Amino acid sequence: MIQQLYVFLITLLAIIPLYAADPKIPVDEPPLPTELQDALNTPPPEIVSPEVDQLYGEFFKMMMMLGFIIAFLFLIMWFIKRLLNTRIEQLNTSSYIKIIERRSLTPKTALYVVDVLDKRLILGESQNGINVLSEFSLPEEEGQEL
Repeated sequence: MIQQLYVFLITLLAIIPLYAADPKIPVDEPPLPTELQDALNTPPPEIVSPEVDQLYGEFFKMMMMLGFIIAFLFLIMWFIKRLLNTRIEQLNTSSYIKIIERRSLTPKTALYVVDVLDKRLILGESQNGINVLSEFSLPEEEGQEL
């Protein structure tokens, strides 16, 4: 064990002077040729990479794709809304219960005008449930309005 410690210390003492060398001490090197010294002293020329030139083109393409995606989402929303409205109209023509109109009062409350058989109901929908607000009998003739 003691022998291993001596070997370790001797190796450490042999390595320490290699790392302790001062890098500021000039080393005798042969001088560089003047052309090479001039090349080292001149600033490098500005290189315009083709990637920098394409930056604006890529940005424009990205913005165009974003615009197309947003327009596509609006088109899908319009189509779904139209599809749901036509579905409600189709259900109203073949059903005894017809939703005439829906009006939102707040995000969680709404009023409905509904025809059920020969009666017109005004319903209120809220978080607490659905309440009948008023009830009318429908006129005999279709041309007559309430």
